[in-house]
Amino acid sequence: MNNSTLVVDQKPIYYKKANFNSCLVCAKSSKKGFDISLHAFPKNKARRAIWLKKCGLLEKDIKHNRKLCCSHFKKDCIITNAKRIILKKNAVPVIFEKEIKLKKTKKRSQILGKT
Repeated sequence: MNNSTLVVDQKPIYYKKANFNSCLVCAKSSKKGFDISLHAFPKNKARRAIWLKKCGLLEKDIKHNRKLCCSHFKKDCIITNAKRIILKKNAVPVIFEKEIKLKKTKKRSQILGKT
């Protein structure tokens, strides 16, 4: 089990160096063995603005046709058929994983060999 927790509606840290065939937010790619689909930001300005706000992004962050993967959407927003995974028209990204790296630090008494 990894050290990540599921966070809903929290602004994610996005991957500036994620390639164009991966998710802008989590960098998942179907090429890396993930069973995901990538979805372009909406062309409709109002819906696009909602997506940007939910992701904590600016318009300039999503140039070059950047995409989000299906793992950022609730299951009831996704339609799966035999050929592909698509989003419902009103789908909004709300699920983000935030890595929590808890590093165990030794107490001073443990370092000195005391209990």
